[in-house]
Amino acid sequence: MKSLLAFFLLINLSFFAQKTMNVDLTITYKGAPLCYWDVTLKHGDVAISKGKTDDQGNVKFSNVGLLSLSVDASGIKKTNNGEKKWDVKGYIQLNDQGVGKFDFEPLVKDAGMPASMLEASWGLTLADCAKGNTSSSSSNSSSSTPAKSESSTSTSAPKEEEKEESAADIAKSTAETLQSTKTMQESKVSNLTSKIAKKTTERSKYTAFTKEHSALSYEIKDLELDKELTQVKLDKTNAMIAKGNMPLNKSERESFNQREDAIKESQSKLEQSKKAGVLFDGVNYEVKKETIQTAPVSKPVNTSPTTEKKSETMESKEVKETKEESLKVSETEVKPEKEKGIKLLNTSDLAVMSVINLKKLKLDQNSKITSRKLNLKAKSTMSPSQIEQYEKDIKVLEENIILLDIEITKRG
Repeated sequence: MKSLLAFFLLINLSFFAQKTMNVDLTITYKGAPLCYWDVTLKHGDVAISKGKTDDQGNVKFSNVGLLSLSVDASGIKKTNNGEKKWDVKGYIQLNDQGVGKFDFEPLVKDAGMPASMLEASWGLTLADCAKGNTSSSSSNSSSSTPAKSESSTSTSAPKEEEKEESAADIAKSTAETLQSTKTMQESKVSNLTSKIAKKTTERSKYTAFTKEHSALSYEIKDLELDKELTQVKLDKTNAMIAKGNMPLNKSERESFNQREDAIKESQSKLEQSKKAGVLFDGVNYEVKKETIQTAPVSKPVNTSPTTEKKSETMESKEVKETKEESLKVSETEVKPEKEKGIKLLNTSDLAVMSVINLKKLKLDQNSKITSRKLNLKAKSTMSPSQIEQYEKDIKVLEENIILLDIEITKRG
C-alpha cells in the first residue's frame, strides 16, 4: 500500500514540477532550536529533499517540487547516547514563499504520553547548539585521505549495532512507561470504586433530601466522575499499548478527548450546583433547590384528609425509590456487572431526555464500544460466543450513537 502511495505521489510530483520553490524551515521545541539535525522533507512517506539544521534550528531546501504547502518531515541525529529520531506528519504548514516554523510542543501535548519520555526518546532537549556541527564537519570532508575513508568504513558495523541497541532501549523504555501508567490508572479506578461503595453505605443512614444526604451525594458523584475520567485515560493508555506502544494520531485521540471534555463539563456543573446551594436529589443535581427550613411549615387550610394522605404516600414512595437507587449504585460498584447483550435505544425514550443526559448516554455508549474493541484484540482469551456477542454489541452501540446524534442535533 505504501509503495502504491509513493508511486502516485511521485507521478504527481512530475506533473507539478513547475511548482518548484525554495523551502525555509525552522524547527524548535518550546522556542529552543533543534540544532544540527539531518532533516528529510516529505509528502507523506515520499522524501522530496534533505538538509541539515544550523545552530538556530533553520534548514533550507533548494528547488523543491511541492504538491502542496502542507509538508511532513523526519529527523535523525547521532549522540553519545545513541541515535535520536522523530517523524512529524500533518503539523507543518508553509506560507506562499515556502517559509515555515514548527515547534514540537503542540505535538508532544497531543501525543497523550509523558512529555519527559518523548523529550528523551526524540532528543528534543539536546543542548548542543553551542558545540558546533561536529557531524557535518566529518560528512563535508569529501577530500579526506583514503586512510580516513578506510577508518570510517571499519567503524560502520559497530555504529549500526549501536543504532539497533538504542532503538531497542527506547522501545523498552516506552513500553515500561506505558505499563507503569496503566498500573497506576487501574489502581486509581479500584481505589475510587472502594471509596464510592464506602460513601454509598454511609449515605444510606440518612433520609433522602436532607443536607447530610445531599452532601454525601455530591461527594459520591464527584468520585464517580473522577473514576470515569480515569477510566477514559486508562482506555487511551490501553489503545497506545495495543498500537505497539506508539502515540495515537489525531483521529484516534478525538473520541477520547470528547469523552474527557464531557466528563470535565459535568464536573464543572457539579461544582457550580454545590456552591449555589442546590440540593442533590440523587438523579439530577441541577433540579432541586435548597428548601430545608428549621421553622415548621404551615399546612393549607382547605387540605382534605384524602389529599394529605395521597401526598404522604407519594413522598414516602419517592424516598423509597431514592434509597433503592442508592442500593443499586452500591451493588454496581461492589460487584462486577455481568455482561449482557446491548439493546437498541428507543427513540421515544430519547425524545423525553434532557440534552445533558443525551450527551452522557452517548459518552457511555462510546466507552462501551472502546472497551469491547480492546477486548476483541485479545481474542485468544475469549470464547467464540463472547466474541460473537461483543461484535453484535458494537454494531448496536454504533446504531445507538447515530440515534443519539440525531436527537441531539434536533435540539440544536
